[in-house]
This record gives sequence, C-alpha cells and structure tokens, in this order.
Amino acid sequence: MEPFNIHSVEQPVPPGDLDSLRLIRESVDTPIMVDESVWGPRDAWAVLRAGAADFLNIYVAESGGLTNSGLIFRMAEVAGVPCVIGAMPELGIGSAAAVHLGVAMTNLHAPCDACGVIYHTADVVNERFKVQEGRIWPPAGPGLGVTLNRDAVERYRTG
Repeated sequence: MEPFNIHSVEQPVPPGDLDSLRLIRESVDTPIMVDESVWGPRDAWAVLRAGAADFLNIYVAESGGLTNSGLIFRMAEVAGVPCVIGAMPELGIGSAAAVHLGVAMTNLHAPCDACGVIYHTADVVNERFKVQEGRIWPPAGPGLGVTLNRDAVERYRTG
C-alpha cells in the first residue's frame, strides 16, 4: 500500500479485534484508522490502551453524542492519537453537531467526513450549510445553529 501514498486504512478487521489491529498497525507504514471499534469512551480507551490505531474516526451518533465525542477527542489527544470526524450521512441536525464538534476540538486532523448533509437533496432544517473548497462551516445561531422545518418533518414522517 505504501507506494500508493494512501492516507489511511479504515477499520481493516472486525470491530473489537484489537490484537489484530495492533499487529496490522505494527506491520505496515500506512496509518490505521479505526471507527467501528470506537462506539463510546470505553471502546476508545481500549483502542488507545492497546496501541491499535494511528487515527480515531469519531461519529457523533455512534459515540453517544457530543459529550462522549468530545471526551474521546480529549482522551486521544492525551494519548497522542489524532482524530477525524465521520458521517453516516446525517441530516442537518447531525451534521451541525459534527461540524460544531470539529471547530471545538484541537485534535482534529483532515480529511474528515463531517458533512453528511451534502449527500441529501432535502433536509428537515431550514438552514443550508456553507461547503466550499473541501470545507464546511458551522451554521450561525444559538445551539447547533439550525432550526427545524416542521413542514419537512411532516412531509417525511413515516407512520
């Protein structure tokens, strides 16, 4: 892989197999990024303790929200492991949370995928995100900076 100058390999083995992740990490020069092995602070701590990753890919929803995501970022920073943010892809509310997390963390390293909102042609928030030259900006305003479009919620309601 090294001749191809790949940024990183994401989750090369099933979640939780920290021994294999560590072995792969020690055997290749291409950085190993984990995401499915980090579903919260306890998982992140296990990965960091095992020395099983060069990067943590943090998903706000998978991590249990903004508080847990921020904790994982801080734990990784103490361990000297950089983080990125991933998307599933979320609608505007989830994207706003991820973008706000990104601007608040000092241990964030590009490239990230914190812009799930760009995968959709419609949304349930009124605001549109500024995405330009590979960057996304947090919406301005209180809280996450987004307001719910109730008509859209009704239009997309199932059941």
